Amino acid sequence: MTESRIFPVLGMMCAACSANVERKLRKTPGVVDVSVSLPGRTASVEYDPSVVTPEDLRREVAAAGYQLVIDGGAGVEDVQRRAFVDLRRRTLLSWVFAALVMLFSMGGLFRDRPFVGNLLCLLLAAACIVFCGRTFFVTALQQAKHRSANMDTLVALSTGISFLFSLWLTFSGSAHTWFDSVTMITSFVLTGRLLEEKAKKVGGHGGMDFIMDYRLVYCLQNGLPLDMDVYDMAEWCCLGELTRISLENGSAPVAIPDFTRGAWNRIQGFHYAFKNE
Repeated sequence: MTESRIFPVLGMMCAACSANVERKLRKTPGVVDVSVSLPGRTASVEYDPSVVTPEDLRREVAAAGYQLVIDGGAGVEDVQRRAFVDLRRRTLLSWVFAALVMLFSMGGLFRDRPFVGNLLCLLLAAACIVFCGRTFFVTALQQAKHRSANMDTLVALSTGISFLFSLWLTFSGSAHTWFDSVTMITSFVLTGRLLEEKAKKVGGHGGMDFIMDYRLVYCLQNGLPLDMDVYDMAEWCCLGELTRISLENGSAPVAIPDFTRGAWNRIQGFHYAFKNE
């Protein structure tokens, strides 16, 4: 007899992440069916409790670089709260490192002593990687062990290559390095993730519901045309029916009808409206 549960999953940041988690769970003996939701950061698992336990599932997901939360109720909220606080701390700290690196590398403070300036930037960039961007490299290594990759792999590669190249430039006597790229990439990526986590608290689908609702209210309050016209609405409304047709035909692709009747290239393009325009 099988059992179904929905587990929160921490650490998923892109479609590759959710695919990795789902693939890892499907390979686990005793798992009957799996469905991973990236917007909801959850995994719906049907499994045989006589073969596999939630703790076994947690270990399998952890081996791929993610955290499957098996404690329900307040335990989940506490884990998510601590993860958000840690992300916020790392984001703020990364911007401090980035500001200092920009000051030392482009502020002209060490114009006559470039080696000293580069050395300070090296130390700051290394601290940024260790204290703020360490999770990128840990996850990237875990993904590499499973012959996979995700967004953290790209961040780790870009910051790691920039750091190593700048390290070589520093000790080869070059006046120009790329330590600012290390800190700025780390800061921008962490900021994006922090904003996404904050938006998720007030809207579903990774925060997009909040953004769309905000734009709707903004346009109505200021008497502006809505972001979505009648053709967009028709396309959104037909997706449910087209999905049914696709499923009835073995998940075959189904073309979305041209509701503009051939006038799609003559209709004015999409444009955000603001009250100051």
